[in-house]
Amino acid sequence: MVRHIDAIPLIVIAKLQDQVEALNQCMRNAGRPVQCSWISDVDELGDGLDQINPELIVVFQDEVDKLLQEIIRIRDRFASRIPVIVCAKSVDENAIAAAMRIGAQDVVSLNFPSRLVAVFTRELRAYRLEQALNKAGQTVRDYKQQLTAALHSSADAIAVVREGIIIKVNPAWLEQFGRTSAKELTGQPLLDFFARKSHVTLKGALIACALGRLQLDKIRAAALISDGTSLMLDLELQRSSSKRDSDIIITIATDHDVDRAPEQKLKRALHLDPATGLYQRMHFLKRLTATLKSEPASGVRALIYLKPDQFGSITQEIGPLATEGILVQIADLLKELTQPGDLCGRFGGNIFCALLARGNSRDIDAWVMNLIQRIAAHTYTAGKRSISLTVTIGMVPPEALSSDAGDMLKHAESENAKGRRKGGNCLSVLEFSDTDTRTQAYDATWVKRIKSALIQNRFRLLHQPIANLGGEEQAIFDLLVRMLDEEGNAILPNDFLPAAQRNNLMKPIDRWVIGAAMSFCKIKNPDRVFVRLSSDSLVDLSLIDWLAKQLADKEVDPGKLVFQVTEADVAQQIQPSIKLAKLIDSLGCSLALEHFGAGRNSAELLKRLPVRYAKIDGSLMQGIAGDSALQEKVRDLVLAAHDHGVLTIAEQVQDANTMATLWQLGVEYMQGYYVQEPNVVLADESNTI
Repeated sequence: MVRHIDAIPLIVIAKLQDQVEALNQCMRNAGRPVQCSWISDVDELGDGLDQINPELIVVFQDEVDKLLQEIIRIRDRFASRIPVIVCAKSVDENAIAAAMRIGAQDVVSLNFPSRLVAVFTRELRAYRLEQALNKAGQTVRDYKQQLTAALHSSADAIAVVREGIIIKVNPAWLEQFGRTSAKELTGQPLLDFFARKSHVTLKGALIACALGRLQLDKIRAAALISDGTSLMLDLELQRSSSKRDSDIIITIATDHDVDRAPEQKLKRALHLDPATGLYQRMHFLKRLTATLKSEPASGVRALIYLKPDQFGSITQEIGPLATEGILVQIADLLKELTQPGDLCGRFGGNIFCALLARGNSRDIDAWVMNLIQRIAAHTYTAGKRSISLTVTIGMVPPEALSSDAGDMLKHAESENAKGRRKGGNCLSVLEFSDTDTRTQAYDATWVKRIKSALIQNRFRLLHQPIANLGGEEQAIFDLLVRMLDEEGNAILPNDFLPAAQRNNLMKPIDRWVIGAAMSFCKIKNPDRVFVRLSSDSLVDLSLIDWLAKQLADKEVDPGKLVFQVTEADVAQQIQPSIKLAKLIDSLGCSLALEHFGAGRNSAELLKRLPVRYAKIDGSLMQGIAGDSALQEKVRDLVLAAHDHGVLTIAEQVQDANTMATLWQLGVEYMQGYYVQEPNVVLADESNTI
């Protein structure tokens, strides 16, 4: 007989086949089909249990006697968990008690089908639940055995953490932390073995990984070694493969140099400084020259030239050999703060250079000042001695950067020397000031190009996803604009927007972007899109009427549009901003405050504007993972926003450490290169202005 897909497999022990048919009919009438395997001779029960794999055994018997005892004995021998149910002509409490004493689960009767079905359902559910629990338990045991074997056989340093507590470590982990026994670590909080500056990031990383949002990403954290020193480690976090466990497996990431081919090892040795791990001078120059000749896809770049102050006297004090260790520690701080897209090198001796890639100039300034402060606050060890030092950084800012690497390095070095002459421990920036005549000539060229691009529809919309840190999948995008030249090459906003702002061209550009955003909403149906408004549009009295007409004509849900204005623009145009915000709100659209936290009275603005989102300024993300002061500032901003029912979005998030820190600080959303670089959308769509 072919088993019905939903049929319950039974072994029915009965003298008559009619009894089996009656049971089968009773169950089918109740909507619970069964597949009955009839056994008339108890001696066949053992083979039946092996071959049939039943979920219930039903015994037709009116009196409890030795036959039932034999059935239970065989059941216990071959499949002790399978329930046995006695089916009798009549049922009473004495019969039920007698059957249960022998080992049956219950006594039922065909004369009371509703009770029979209820008992069958109850015992079947209990049996299946027990089977599932046993299977899950075995899976967990198998997983733990495999994990234990992997821990002890792996050359990588591995620890298993459950709810923040270390439950397993392997010998390589013990060696890394300078411990001799697992008992020193197991049962202890993971954070106890890392420096306080890494705690917020590690907490956030553990939460993010548990939710599946940080799987396999590397987190940098400062480990506390048993000899009292600290060591920066790259940690890889991964959720346990067991669904029943909430364990996080942490591996100390290595470059697995032993697995590299000989030619790869040689290439690595030639390119990297052996002491610091940064690019050595010649390879850095080669990479710098090539990078400066290409335009960044978005954002800005700046070149920095770093040199310790009074390093000659430090060398005399501790000796030339010990100073190399100091330089390695400076390089470690530099590497700790670098982000994807940065190019760093040891330029020779005690000089370090870096080409930084950030969202805007403010982000670069904030990052450099954070580096100067971190280096000054650090205590450097040289043997048994501890010293402090400062550095001076010379910088070529984005607006002065050209494709001539040699010229740029000369300017950065000159600025560094200028800063050291002023006393050091500072940032010296190359001034880039055009004369009025040059600015006018520059603007005249760009004004023509911008107007031509507007007429010929040579603007393009890019979108960058905004990720929900809570794990909810939402299609939310920040919309950016690019202009195409006559050959179809993309021009970054930093090149054409300054001229547009000086020559009253931001209103038509804003309206082009709004029109493109509506087309994007119509075609792609996102949850929300963020559209920037310039300071000119803040005081544009005709904008709201135009916007209302566009929403009606294009039949776009206004709830999908979030208009964002900068904190600086709002601070300079308080009353027009309040009026515009209320009108935008009346249309059903939302308002976002961009660069939140960049000014002095950020929280105060939330009291006056009907803001739905506050985008925390990207400059506050520069080095936040290891900076408790920055973390406290961002936490205060988040709390202030939450007090007004405002959701927060972190700008310019470029690495896993920053993301993990944001989890702990209560930020709801983030955007930046760590989420995704901007992509072109609606490349061929026209928008009526």
